[in-house]
Amino acid sequence: MTTTSTTATTTPSTTESGSQTADQLHILCRLLLLQAQYVYHNHRQEQTILLEKIDKEEHELNKSNTRMDYSVVGRGRNRSGGGSGSVGNRGGVSSAMRNYVEMKPPPILQSCVALGSKFILERKVRKVLKHLAIWKQKKIQNSTNQNQNNLKVEWLSLSTFDLSSQFTLSLDEDYTMDVNICNGKISVSSFAMDGTFRVVYYRSSEEFELFVKNEMLRLLD
Repeated sequence: MTTTSTTATTTPSTTESGSQTADQLHILCRLLLLQAQYVYHNHRQEQTILLEKIDKEEHELNKSNTRMDYSVVGRGRNRSGGGSGSVGNRGGVSSAMRNYVEMKPPPILQSCVALGSKFILERKVRKVLKHLAIWKQKKIQNSTNQNQNNLKVEWLSLSTFDLSSQFTLSLDEDYTMDVNICNGKISVSSFAMDGTFRVVYYRSSEEFELFVKNEMLRLLD
């Protein structure tokens, strides 16, 4: 676990689309392009390995069939077929598997959607964390309970291309929650104030912000 700053930086831009500036969208497009290239390359590597494995199994099967044919002829039972149906079935399965591997498309769309949604949602969550830190500091100053600690965030060191982001959020010395951003949603795992373990899910950074604010207000009471 590494501690990273939650300070959000913004790039000046005169053109915005939704919650993202033009520069942010440019970065996102480049990120998704690299992800698409990686997924395709990885898919081709896996496909090559599987096809080589099928070729090896087919080669071993042909060698086994050849030995079986000689054995059948040697016993004078070549008229009965000598189990050719079983050989044909295995050959058909191998051919079907080859067709499946060759025709299966790389999951470029699914991967890019997952990465893009994580990228956008994580950026929003980082801004929320910055706002929450300022909000809590003001609440502490106006509260009778001056023993509260500042918000502490520790992000798990993951690659930008990982399809999920994770961090721990400490509201107090005895209250820490694990947060995971994946598939366009935020999951929060923590022990409630009564000691019970719970997992809650949020679809937006706004919902997550309201949840954290409510928890901090309980601690301040």
